[in-house]
Amino acid sequence: MRDSSGETPGGGGSLGYSCSLFMCSCTGDIDCNDMFTSGVCPGDAYCDDTTSTPTCYCTRWGSRLRG
Repeated sequence: MRDSSGETPGGGGSLGYSCSLFMCSCTGDIDCNDMFTSGVCPGDAYCDDTTSTPTCYCTRWGSRLRG
């Protein structure tokens, strides 16, 4: 179980997603849910669910329209 920081309680945990300067990516439902709820992805996202384990990518800059 992870806390809101993405760390596994009890030490030794890690984020279930990785980010570069411009993009983040994740693999699997739990890690991708963590990535999207963490706030690191205000921009566009794409998920490839054609494989046995879904992989998602997102941009780290905002591109959503605000009204």
